[in-house]
Amino acid sequence: MSAHALHLAAEETPHPVVAIGLMSGTSMDAIDCALLVTDGERVFFPHVPCPSLAFDISPRMREQMLELCKSGGDNLELERQITLLHASAVNMLLEKNDLRPSDIDIIGFHGQTISHRPAEHLTCQLGDASLLAEYKHCPPLALLLL
Repeated sequence: MSAHALHLAAEETPHPVVAIGLMSGTSMDAIDCALLVTDGERVFFPHVPCPSLAFDISPRMREQMLELCKSGGDNLELERQITLLHASAVNMLLEKNDLRPSDIDIIGFHGQTISHRPAEHLTCQLGDASLLAEYKHCPPLALLLL
């Protein structure tokens, strides 16, 4: 039923792209995950049981991210954990809508903001698009690291 709903939404546009958008911000409390269909100009929200969700970030991981914010630098293991947490959010959205990874054309992946200093034109996100692509069985070019 859900894959059918995606196709119905896709029929509303001549060149449909089925996308999942991921966003986690400086609050570090959850990953927002949304399913949509677009032609690059207009957005259509499919009639599915769960078009979006918030996937909680554990207090322990949040503490690790806050510590990294204070200390600066990078942490490849934490980046891997953050990426896999985003993959879990995608999995949950797919499962709740009875979809497969092959039903999705592109995933917009922001990563986790660790530092954001607009006055200095500086921002730092942790996230490994190649790992997410490998985990979700989609080509790396199907992921946008925003």
